[in-house]
Amino acid sequence: MGSEYSEEKLEYIDTSDFKQKWILDPKGYFLIRIDAEKDLIEVGHCHNVNTPDWHQNNKPKKAFSGKTPESIMYAIIDYDLISILDHAAYLGKELQKAHLALKLGLTYQQDSELKINPNCQNKILVERLPPVNTPDGMNAAQELISTKHLLVCT
Repeated sequence: MGSEYSEEKLEYIDTSDFKQKWILDPKGYFLIRIDAEKDLIEVGHCHNVNTPDWHQNNKPKKAFSGKTPESIMYAIIDYDLISILDHAAYLGKELQKAHLALKLGLTYQQDSELKINPNCQNKILVERLPPVNTPDGMNAAQELISTKHLLVCT
C-alpha cells in the first residue's frame, strides 16, 4: 500500500473466504449473452415469479444492448431494475467478463469462467487487428507481433 496509509491504523482483511450471499433481487434478474457478429453485449431483464421453477421461464421483459459494460449498467440503473448491492456487483462483473470475451474472441457463458487457451496463459493478449498491408507486405497484426514479441491467441 502507498505511503498515505498509516500501518498502525490500517486494518487488513483477508477476503479469500468471502462469497456472494445469493439473494434473489425483488426487481428481477438478468440474462447476459454476446453477439460477436454485431460486436454487442445483450442483456435481458426478467421479472421474478413466485414459483419454485421461476428460473425456468427466463422470459425477458426488457432487453438492453451496448458495446460497453458501463453503458449497459448505467441504463439498467436508470431504469431502476436493481435493488441489491450484491446484485449490482455481480452484474458489473458479468458485464465486464462478457466484454472481455467479445473483445478477445472467447466464448461467454454467464456464471462460468472465461476459457482462455492454455497456451496463452501468462502471455500478453492483443486485440485482433484488421488485415492492413504494410510496406514490407506483412499485415498489421504480424508486424505488431514481430516488433513487440507478443502472442496473439485465438
